[in-house]
Amino acid sequence: MSLLIGIDGRELESEPRGAGRVLKNLLEVWSKTKTDCRFIIYFKNSDEFAKDLPTPGFQSKVVKIPKLLDRLHIWEQFALSHRIFYDKVDIFLSPAYIAPLIATCPTVPLIHDISFQSHPEWFSAKHGATMRLLTKLTAYRAKKIVTCSTQGKKEMTHYYGNSVGEKVEVVYWAPEEKFQPNHDETAKTLVAKKYGIKDPYFLFIGSLFKRRNIPIMLKAFEKFLDKFEDYKFVMIGNDADAPPSISSMIKSHQLENKVLHFDYVDEPDLLAFLQAAFCFIYPSTYEGYGLPLMEALACGIPGIRTDAETLEEIAGDGAIKVSPLNEESLSEIMIQLAEKPELRKEWSEKGLERSKNFTWVTAANSVLKILERTDGKV
Repeated sequence: MSLLIGIDGRELESEPRGAGRVLKNLLEVWSKTKTDCRFIIYFKNSDEFAKDLPTPGFQSKVVKIPKLLDRLHIWEQFALSHRIFYDKVDIFLSPAYIAPLIATCPTVPLIHDISFQSHPEWFSAKHGATMRLLTKLTAYRAKKIVTCSTQGKKEMTHYYGNSVGEKVEVVYWAPEEKFQPNHDETAKTLVAKKYGIKDPYFLFIGSLFKRRNIPIMLKAFEKFLDKFEDYKFVMIGNDADAPPSISSMIKSHQLENKVLHFDYVDEPDLLAFLQAAFCFIYPSTYEGYGLPLMEALACGIPGIRTDAETLEEIAGDGAIKVSPLNEESLSEIMIQLAEKPELRKEWSEKGLERSKNFTWVTAANSVLKILERTDGKV
């Protein structure tokens, strides 16, 4: 009998980000893959996303819970566990760290990183404590664990022990196929017409966590403007670690006319922003993977990164390394790219070549094989 795989689909109920984008790409590949596996995707509120998937082999179910009980992790730990038992699921995939701990089948969580464990200072006391407890319990109970870097595997081995580390499989995520160079420059036209940005611009995409060093980027850009006035800086991502807010930081540097911040843009516009950018900057000191950087490289845009372990592993020699990170060294690289078109072209080609090492077909097939190899015993 074919394997019945249950999947927590909550990350797809709103515009997919992070774990939701990973799950979206896995499902899209699996929907085109010849396999005997069957899939049930469980949703909490709406299964609208699943309507785009082919009917054979895929089901979607909305698991309702009374509003009075809809708090903490009750839906995932109890309502979902009951549904898994009732549907006789063979194995359950949790795309965002935490799995139902009392599920009656083996579980395979995607634990993208454990920054809440290695850097608790980055999280609120309540959120950090919840993630540390439930992710650790999930890891102990899991049959297999999928993470997206060797750093993730090393951290889980260090904090959770060798018995957990031995269960961890590394699968690299990838840029979607749509992230490609825009040779006819329609992306620049869209950005200019819709957003009024006609000057060349540096780009950052991601939640504005402290570890992504937003103040350093702004200081470096301020120094860059001393030499090149006709540039802008675009930041796309929610202000995750306020205070200070991004708007107050921009104001303090008197960059209101030069730095544009958007909490969110639609997917087609996000692609256009990437394709039309002069350079992508990702000065993060810690990442689970760094997908926005890889998407930029796939668009043929030169990337600047730090020597953070995962960025070394994933981007490697496809992006310019700035280490140790400070505004002087970062601004100097930005200036060099503006002064030397041949240098920008060189790094565009290096990044594009590096990005070709990663595809969603490879990633999705690897995850599916892990699920198929996991037997039906808890």
